[in-house]
Amino acid sequence: MNQNLQSSAPSGRGLCPEDVVIIVVVGIGFVGSVIIYGLDLPPIMVAIFLATGVASLVYRFLGGIQSATFNIGPVKLAGTIAALISCAWFINVQLDDWYLDKHFDPKVNEWFAISKDYGFPVEVEIKGVKGFIENPKPGDLADNELDIRREDKKFKIASCKEPDSAFVLGHVTVDDLREINLFNTIECSDRVIVTGHLPADTTHVRLRGIPFKLSTGTYGGNKSDYFLTDSAGDTLHDGTISLREAEIVKLGDEYYLVGVVEVDHTLGDSSYAKFVVRKIVPEIKP
Repeated sequence: MNQNLQSSAPSGRGLCPEDVVIIVVVGIGFVGSVIIYGLDLPPIMVAIFLATGVASLVYRFLGGIQSATFNIGPVKLAGTIAALISCAWFINVQLDDWYLDKHFDPKVNEWFAISKDYGFPVEVEIKGVKGFIENPKPGDLADNELDIRREDKKFKIASCKEPDSAFVLGHVTVDDLREINLFNTIECSDRVIVTGHLPADTTHVRLRGIPFKLSTGTYGGNKSDYFLTDSAGDTLHDGTISLREAEIVKLGDEYYLVGVVEVDHTLGDSSYAKFVVRKIVPEIKP
């Protein structure tokens, strides 16, 4: 009779110690990851706690963890430890982008760092985050407009987008601008050479103090052709001047103003043009 009562009593099974431990670990993993996230600690710590909770949950209640593997170089992990590390690695990679977006304003894809010594972009490594903020592409600043402003004996460079900003990107010197033939003033030499009335096809007129000679070509249509030649008779420059106009001629590193101050092409064989030649010096003056 007693034996029958005992066999018919409902049998129940409580949580074993292993279940309790796993549930506690799962709770610590999930709750701890939320707390660490709120404390703004490095993403790897969030990843470890969250991965611990996920791995424990899968191990005890979902199964399929025994065949898991994870390779770290020559080291191959399997089973529970492989699931834990792979979860932590995956979560940490995902949190890296979140960390950068959350901790920088503006977002990292809108700016980059520049070396103060050389003015070149530099990569930025963030402690606690796997990876770095990469250098920009070479053409990222190609469309930016710059402003050049005079400052003492230099010209400072600033952004046109912030014209009132005191931040200076750099500067160029007078010599830098001279090298690319830029100038803002022109100075003329004291020596001015004015020829007499030169008929067409006049050759090798000496210009005192000027390192070349002047020859005339054909006249007609209110235009006077001329040539500048060196001491050997080789042509350095040929040009045409309309009426009493002038032009600037560059010979080597020097500049000369060549113009016509008087002209009459209606006299047949007596037609003439009167030329003026003067050395000019383009200058950069801050």
